[in-house]
Amino acid sequence: MPPKTDSFQRWAKGVHAYGRSLDLLREKEYWRKIDSVPVRRLPVQYDGVSPVAEVREDRLVFSVVETKMVQGISTNFRRSQHLLDLLLAALAQAIYVWSGLENVAIMLEGHGRESIVEGVDVHRTTGWFTSVFPVILSVGHNQDRESLRDLIRENLDRLPHHGIGYGILKYITPPSMRKD
Repeated sequence: MPPKTDSFQRWAKGVHAYGRSLDLLREKEYWRKIDSVPVRRLPVQYDGVSPVAEVREDRLVFSVVETKMVQGISTNFRRSQHLLDLLLAALAQAIYVWSGLENVAIMLEGHGRESIVEGVDVHRTTGWFTSVFPVILSVGHNQDRESLRDLIRENLDRLPHHGIGYGILKYITPPSMRKD
């Protein structure tokens, strides 16, 4: 077996220190801009009947062949694209067609093992490391699918440290350091 990596406890202490770092505080403006994009809630249809009674589950399972086709699509773009770009573009377009909303805020989850703490390696450490952060999906009236995928990829590429700083700023950074 390879040597063990750092403990979750050491990583957590490092994250607390990172929550007070200048490197993280530089992200405040990025997250402030995300929070300032005007978004509306998704429309709901509620006529007084319990919404739980109306819940249904739809499942879609891709075969191995279909999965390989989608993965092939994601590698055939003029730039390196990811499957996530395709899925988010499809989600944005579906919400736009259904609701007419041009800006939709969604929360994405990341693996949470970003290299933000100097000298701490948790790539083999057991535990649930995760990050949750907002992303704005924007669909213009005349935006074609390829442009939308490119826009989503560019927005994801701009995420500082793959979004891990959002939760640290919100929940760990002392209020006095994030109030502005």
